[in-house]
Amino acid sequence: MSQKTEAEIVADLMAYLRAHDVCLAVDRASGTEWIRATGSGWERADASGRDSLTEAALRAIIKANAYQVVPMDAAGPAPGDSLWEDS
Repeated sequence: MSQKTEAEIVADLMAYLRAHDVCLAVDRASGTEWIRATGSGWERADASGRDSLTEAALRAIIKANAYQVVPMDAAGPAPGDSLWEDS
C-alpha cells in the first residue's frame, strides 16, 4: 500500500468538500470559522461575516490547523441556526 503525499491528502480533502454537502469547522483563537466550497471557489464564514477564500489560502489552512468535516446544516453558532442560508 503506497502512502499519499501531503499535497495528495489535501487535494483529496478539497475534492471531498466539493462533492459532498459538508464544510470544514476550524477552531481559531477568535472562535470557530467555517469553510465551504461554492460554485466559484471557496467561502469562509465566522461570527463577523463571510468572505471569499483563495484555494492557496485554503490549502494553507488545511495544512496548519486542526479542523472537523461537518454537515452544512450543522455549521453555525448554535444547533439549528444554519450559517449558510442557501444550503
